[in-house]
Amino acid sequence: MTDLGERLRQVDELLRQAYGDPGHRRPGEFLLSDQRGHPVDVLVATLLSQSTTDRQSARALEALRRRFCRWDRAASAAVEEIAELIAGAGLQQQKAQRISRILAGLKRVDPTMTLSFLHHWDTGSILSWLRSFEGVGPKTAACVALFALGRHQVPVDTHVRRVLGRLGIAREKDTATLQRKLSQAVPRGRGLSLHLNLMRLGRSVCRPRRPRCGCCPLRALCPREGVRD
Repeated sequence: MTDLGERLRQVDELLRQAYGDPGHRRPGEFLLSDQRGHPVDVLVATLLSQSTTDRQSARALEALRRRFCRWDRAASAAVEEIAELIAGAGLQQQKAQRISRILAGLKRVDPTMTLSFLHHWDTGSILSWLRSFEGVGPKTAACVALFALGRHQVPVDTHVRRVLGRLGIAREKDTATLQRKLSQAVPRGRGLSLHLNLMRLGRSVCRPRRPRCGCCPLRALCPREGVRD
């Protein structure tokens, strides 16, 4: 298993055997009933998901959508109002300021807040443009590209990084570099499945402390088998 693509293919296959193929789902699948999410929905959902649970971030997002109906209205709202609506997601002041600033920036570029022009751009341009907004990091940009625009990406969050690091597959500290490396190596069409299943494994099995190595579907591939933090 010297080839990165082959190692990732094996990881993906074992995770799909254990968890199924989540290719039809996405983080925040509660957002919309269609196959792909709205770019701003996915952007805000990803910002809200930091340091909280899926349920809490889902509630916060729905609170924003019920209150404002359209993102151009949210872009003009006071930071304090946004913070109150997302209080359940934690770090509400920090997140509210970031969301308010990003929405205002997006509205200046596209008053409709559809960001439909992104569908016509290449993936590299999409990622660079999104990251030009203060507060949008590599993972958030990759999530928008993947879940809203259907681009081939493998977003790297703390769970994905931890699992792949323990497997000895990827140790790059720079998130953008690691995401680019993974996206180039993962077979086309498997990025979404791999990302979601790695997140699931990291949350429930390959935890930061006391990983449940005995029930890990990747146990045969892991050089850390039996190691306890």
